[in-house]
Amino acid sequence: MTNNPSLAYRQQTARTASPLGMVVLLYDSMLISLNKAIRAIEARDIELRVRESNRALAILDQLQGTLDFENGGDVAANLNRLYDACRQAILGASFAQIKEPLVMIVPELQLVRDAWWAVDNPVRTPAASSYSSDSYSAGPGSWSA
Repeated sequence: MTNNPSLAYRQQTARTASPLGMVVLLYDSMLISLNKAIRAIEARDIELRVRESNRALAILDQLQGTLDFENGGDVAANLNRLYDACRQAILGASFAQIKEPLVMIVPELQLVRDAWWAVDNPVRTPAASSYSSDSYSAGPGSWSA
């Protein structure tokens, strides 16, 4: 048992999530890491920038490694290209210590995350929240994690 309520909640959410729900949780974690990396670049916090960029890259690896090209057709191929572009953006932003490549991919990843959420929750209204920070808002209802 943990004394950290936030950690306990995340662990319970992961244990009870559907397979698509797990994909959404991975996107959520990646978006949080990318926004932390953006803030770290702004604050010139090298350690945080590297840690959060590496975390986002690890999540991309996980998502890309589970693509089923045989059964996924164009969707898998398109996601693969998206993940490759995101990896290039993250690495470029980290090496150059500039936030713009990250700012550009966050809204795109948010759209894909929301699409996975909608598929997993077809009878519910789409999630209105966004993991885009206020400065890099993906639209109305966005919030910073």
